[in-house]
Amino acid sequence: MQANFLPPQQTKEARNIGQSDIQRTQSEQKRGRTLSPDTKAKISEALKGKPRQPFTPEHRARIGKAKKGKARSPETRAKIAATNKGKTLSAEHRARISEANKGRQLSPATRVKMSQARKGKPRKPLTSEHRAQISETLKGKPRSPETRAKISEAKKGKPHKPHSPETRIRISEAQQRRWSERRKQHN
Repeated sequence: MQANFLPPQQTKEARNIGQSDIQRTQSEQKRGRTLSPDTKAKISEALKGKPRQPFTPEHRARIGKAKKGKARSPETRAKIAATNKGKTLSAEHRARISEANKGRQLSPATRVKMSQARKGKPRKPLTSEHRAQISETLKGKPRSPETRAKISEAKKGKPHKPHSPETRIRISEAQQRRWSERRKQHN
């Protein structure tokens, strides 16, 4: 009997071709197959603690394109909301979000939708610090004659309730301070 052996180079190439065909058919067979919870746990344990390479910008773009326009089910949305509830964003993260949204122009239709969504909903009361901050910001800010005329027209003919004694005292003290400052400036 005579044995037919292929030369070493051909044997290696033949072996590689055969193996890639086998691998291809195995991967085709695995498609659509679900893994058992046991297998998933083993894979998870094997990958834990190993650093994963970050996605390339091209890969991220492909993922984004594939997910764009796909609506999430209410169950998925509820799960995501439950996961994120109670999490606080770091100052750096908030700053990055702020930078990303600066200069962003919302369409008039979006602005109307946002306005309608907020109408009729009670707003949280402002804290004393926030009120003081708003007050400081607006102090000394001159109003244009048009704005003053609008405010005047809006208030005309509307009855106003009388100030409480405490408020009257505060107004009086503020006026006295203003007049004393003016006198000091003129002297």
